[in-house]
Amino acid sequence: MRHKNPEFSRRRRVCCLLTVCAVSFLCVSQAALAQSGRRQNKPLSPPTPVVTKDEGEARTKAKPSADKPAPMATIIVGGDKFDMSTVISGYLTEAMESCIVELNRSRGLEARGGGNMTRKEAIDRAKKETEAHVLWLSVRVDGNRQDDIAVSYSLFMPQTGKVLTFGNIYLASRRVGRGPVGVGIPSTSGRVPLQYLMREAGRDVAGRVMDKLQTATPN
Repeated sequence: MRHKNPEFSRRRRVCCLLTVCAVSFLCVSQAALAQSGRRQNKPLSPPTPVVTKDEGEARTKAKPSADKPAPMATIIVGGDKFDMSTVISGYLTEAMESCIVELNRSRGLEARGGGNMTRKEAIDRAKKETEAHVLWLSVRVDGNRQDDIAVSYSLFMPQTGKVLTFGNIYLASRRVGRGPVGVGIPSTSGRVPLQYLMREAGRDVAGRVMDKLQTATPN
């Protein structure tokens, strides 16, 4: 019996060791399979839709147009800024710029600068235009007082160059003349800078031109 006990113990230890190894192998295998299963069950991202040429053109046509509506009239604003008969013509730029700004505020008009031009050049420019009117400004001096200074304007029609409307905006008294008729409005102080008076005169010109065009084309 003393010779068999060591052998029995050794075999028993070997069996226990084999059992532990087998159990460990099974645990590792189960963990690997579980991890592999989780990776396979991960949801796939949806495929990127492919837009055909016909579908792309249809979507483009379906979008609303963001283009601005066509203006009722286009006006090119120019003026004789280098009239040698008076040094005040150099301030005409103030009237031209304010006139353009005021015209563009109207929803139905579009104005742009035409630069320096004489009256004849303005008429020739209007005859070459197919749709745009030409608004020509100049400085008129009737005497030696500030009351005698005015911004004169003429609106020429496209293609023909005929005068659609004309008049004078006097700086100090802001006396508005439409042809032979003059309408008096409140006078301004003689201390007001000339640049300011020219800008106000340009706004007045724009107002009269807008009224005339709206009357000529009520639609």
